[in-house]
Amino acid sequence: MAVLEGAECVKLVREMCGPTNARNAPSGTIRGDFSTSMQCNLIHASDSLETAEKEIARFFSKGEICDYERINEVALNTKEERA
Repeated sequence: MAVLEGAECVKLVREMCGPTNARNAPSGTIRGDFSTSMQCNLIHASDSLETAEKEIARFFSKGEICDYERINEVALNTKEERA
């Protein structure tokens, strides 16, 4: 399990995963390359920030999630872009 964050994170991660139904997932997506069906779709990605918050709370305690800033994000992006 992993918790990811960043600009448009939910949208971008869902694009990388591909559609839930692996039969509709294009090659180059995780589900398109490695899944076989709706039931065996290999990966889960939250569909919204609200859902992500609930799922994070279900699987992780507060002490298990660490905040940090990557130096390249600080150097290359404005504060608004990092939010």
